[in-house]
Amino acid sequence: MVLSFIPLTERTLAIENINKCMDEIKIWMSNNYLKVNFGKTDTIFLRNPYHHSLFDGQIRCTIQEKVFVNSFNQSVESLGCVLDCSLSMENMVLQCIRACYFNLKKLGGIQRYLSSDH
Repeated sequence: MVLSFIPLTERTLAIENINKCMDEIKIWMSNNYLKVNFGKTDTIFLRNPYHHSLFDGQIRCTIQEKVFVNSFNQSVESLGCVLDCSLSMENMVLQCIRACYFNLKKLGGIQRYLSSDH
């Protein structure tokens, strides 16, 4: 779900809309014999990086007894992609770099067993 709102004036209405949407999702899933795993459910508040002071520490919502709070370095992972609150993809790039270094180190460990052609 994507919801656009002005943080200083429309925050309460936006949180109410998020809660209504989650209730509808829960009902739909229950009707289809599915269950929402709120332990794996997360929210992210996307914002303009130049106006982060409008958001920081001000948006808090409770959905099905789980409290979601925005933070300046907030990020979520969905389908292997890491999104941060300003959509800079910095966390995603750092995760890819870590994975590359890890695999290079593993390859370095077996280097002596490979011929120069490989």
